[in-house]
Amino acid sequence: MKIRRFINLKTLLAAVAILAVIFFSSIINFIVNIQWFREVNYLGTYLTRVFARLWTGIPIFIAVFII
Repeated sequence: MKIRRFINLKTLLAAVAILAVIFFSSIINFIVNIQWFREVNYLGTYLTRVFARLWTGIPIFIAVFII
C-alpha cells in the first residue's frame, strides 16, 4: 500500500511539473499583465476582461463537452 501511494504521489508530481512547463509562458504572461495593469491603474479593467472570458468560456466548454 505504501508503494502504491508513493507511485501515485510521484505520478502526480510529474504531471504537475509537466503542466507547469507547458503553461510556463502563459503563466508568466498573465503575471506580467497583472503587474503592468496595476502600474497604470487599470487592473480592474484587465480583471473584468479575464473574468468575462472565464464566465463565458466555462459554460461553453461544459456544453460542448456534454454534447
